[in-house]
Amino acid sequence: MTRLFKFRSLENDVSFKYTKPIVEKGMFYCNKLWNLNDPMEGIFRFGSGPFTREQLRRVFSRKNEFLLCSFSGIYGFKKPTMWGYYAGGFKGVAIEVDASEEFRLRQIHKIQYETNVAELKFDQHLEEATRAVLTTKLRSWEIENEYRFLHRESRAQPKEISIGKVIALHFGCPFDDVLNDHHIQRECEALSKYIERQKVLIAIAKERGIPCFAARIKGHEVVSEPLV
Repeated sequence: MTRLFKFRSLENDVSFKYTKPIVEKGMFYCNKLWNLNDPMEGIFRFGSGPFTREQLRRVFSRKNEFLLCSFSGIYGFKKPTMWGYYAGGFKGVAIEVDASEEFRLRQIHKIQYETNVAELKFDQHLEEATRAVLTTKLRSWEIENEYRFLHRESRAQPKEISIGKVIALHFGCPFDDVLNDHHIQRECEALSKYIERQKVLIAIAKERGIPCFAARIKGHEVVSEPLV
């Protein structure tokens, strides 16, 4: 089984609006390269050789034909930092996906983390060069343990795509291991709202037979246990 995790915040109504359809339909929003959060996305350098502006234009054009959706592997899932960045400081969910179907596996690529951006060779095939650019990131992003779904089509526009089967929901549990957790929940409106949104997703998951788990920090990593 290829287990991937999609982090989603449930901090506000907007983030909830985009998360709920994933649980309901198993469809994931895929975006263009230019709309991702890494300012170095898609940047590359040429190696030695007589490169031309036409070659640069062709690589740029081919990159623009791809839609992307980012996931984390189990290593990223266990990192509290990832929950802080992408799951609303634990006020969010990690959607676990089984992407084992052969067709989808061919579209999922493990990101390679390097000390520099991708270097293209003069005689490199256009498709190979473009995929190298789309699957190489600087090592400062290595904690993400990213797996990237790539979907290519002419005139690609952002849209929802079925990538794999949703097999579990892991909900962040902020402050639940402190003595005054009930006081914090009562005083923190954002936390109370998060719990309300969480209950809605749990009900949907129950209808679809999707198990739910509680994700907590144990030592220096995140551990997920059955939600009770």
